[in-house]
Amino acid sequence: MAKTKTSAIPVEEEQKSSTKKRKSSNGAKDSTATIGFEAKLWLAADKLRNNMDAAEYKHVVLGLIFHKYISDTFEEHRVKLAAGEGDYAGANPEDQDEYKAENVFWVPADARWSHLQANAKQPSIGKIVDDAMVAIERDNPRLKGVLPKDYARPGLDKLGLSFRVRVDELYFDRILRMSLVKSKQRVADHGEVFTPSWMVDAMLNLVKDETERIDSRFLEPACGSGHFLVQILRRKLAAVELKYGKSDFERRHYALLGLMCIYGIELLADNIAECRANVLEIFAEYLNLDQSNDLYRAASYVLSQNLIHGDAWTMRTRAEGCKACKRPRIHTVIPTMLEHTCQPIIFAEWGSLGKGKFQRRNFLFDSLTKSSAYSANAPLFAHLGKHEIFEPIKPEYPPMTVSQLAAFAQEAAV
Repeated sequence: MAKTKTSAIPVEEEQKSSTKKRKSSNGAKDSTATIGFEAKLWLAADKLRNNMDAAEYKHVVLGLIFHKYISDTFEEHRVKLAAGEGDYAGANPEDQDEYKAENVFWVPADARWSHLQANAKQPSIGKIVDDAMVAIERDNPRLKGVLPKDYARPGLDKLGLSFRVRVDELYFDRILRMSLVKSKQRVADHGEVFTPSWMVDAMLNLVKDETERIDSRFLEPACGSGHFLVQILRRKLAAVELKYGKSDFERRHYALLGLMCIYGIELLADNIAECRANVLEIFAEYLNLDQSNDLYRAASYVLSQNLIHGDAWTMRTRAEGCKACKRPRIHTVIPTMLEHTCQPIIFAEWGSLGKGKFQRRNFLFDSLTKSSAYSANAPLFAHLGKHEIFEPIKPEYPPMTVSQLAAFAQEAAV
């Protein structure tokens, strides 16, 4: 089989031919091996992505995932109502209240996934998807302004969108998961994955009380674009609003403190930049800040210190000229510290002194990780006091105000 455009690949044909090789007319094997089934799924994901930036593209795909999910949930409940058995005896499957009673979103007939599939080959598929999103928001006030409605824009490949809507049910989730990573190579080289929101929330709920404590500290050692950290910050800001919402000064002060208690390490440069931007956007939206505001610049500086472009494995920053950092990441081969020209990761511990002032102390990440050894039943460092292990490193910092933190950001930008 020769390579073909992904949008024209019937899924059932892929299963039959994924492991075969095509022979030429003279009986010799063609030099081009058949593209494996999973490889073509990757091509399918790339088809819709086209040249779109990954940070923007994920919102396009997440909209389709959500639409498919609520359509499936709706159809499942509709079948129960139509059967009219047990608690559903006498139920009307066309009554919206029947769905609201079960916390199921009502999906109008012209917005259901089956309707999109039936019209997937239409040149106007982008507008059809947009209209479906509008109809769902119209009949479900809770979703007002939430769903993406820009599938008709010229920059979005309609052939790829058509393929995504038409693809067999069995492979829908698989292809979309592939679509949510930036490239297959990054998955292979760095284990880069996307964690869906429901999983993030489920994991954070395991430590729910801590996520809602303003001054609790969280470190995400492979923070990616900040999916976990954004949700943690949202919870902290909700706690700030609940406790300090009546005082603008305290609201701003403790919102910054909550931000100061979020830490991350990320191996890939584009991810860490996106992570800082995503977290800062949530903070700025909460306090209605623009880039000229001192508090905005102070927050930007804090994030530059707390969200580190580095390697949690080696506990060192990433440096462009470091040959050890560029070495293929084979887990059985660990570069020695002498091979690194990059720097040990240093984290800033921020504390509130009240009255708009904050205290900073720096600690080596390597030292902080010794906490578990210190706390063990037979501690490795039993002969040392805890204060000796966790001694802050220089320089020492005086108490700082928001304006002073903003000035640091200005200096870093010059």
